[in-house]
Amino acid sequence: MTMAEQEHELIRNLRRVSRDEGRYPFQAYAFLWQALEKAHNLLGERRHVTGPELLEGVREAALDMFGPLTLMVFGAWNVTETDDFGRMVFHLVEHGLMGKTEEDRLEDFSAVYDLHEAFDPKGILADTTVSLCDGAERFVLTGIPLGARESVDAS
Repeated sequence: MTMAEQEHELIRNLRRVSRDEGRYPFQAYAFLWQALEKAHNLLGERRHVTGPELLEGVREAALDMFGPLTLMVFGAWNVTETDDFGRMVFHLVEHGLMGKTEEDRLEDFSAVYDLHEAFDPKGILADTTVSLCDGAERFVLTGIPLGARESVDAS
């Protein structure tokens, strides 16, 4: 099976899990799969990851992908606590898409960190150095409204 066929098969299977389980959308399962890859990168090796290790991958992947919008994205996915990622992992295990050891428990994902503290938009923005590309600089310098009541002063 080619890499493209494997990816297509994975997407089909993640959609099936989402449909069968009904609580979390396909995008949440696809994100979790990407977070697993991030966890492997953080560990520097491909091996079985623990719940807390996977959740560190979730944290890093979410900050990279969604930044200060993470809580909004997670809310749209019905993800309100780290336990939700554990439930998704065990859904994937039940469907044969992930493996687990005898020691792995759903409780390994319980309250590992508070999502609202880990992804507080004000904290994320305070810790972020913004670097604008040419197109974004032109956007900001035009004073185009950024929201219902916000605009950027171009002076």
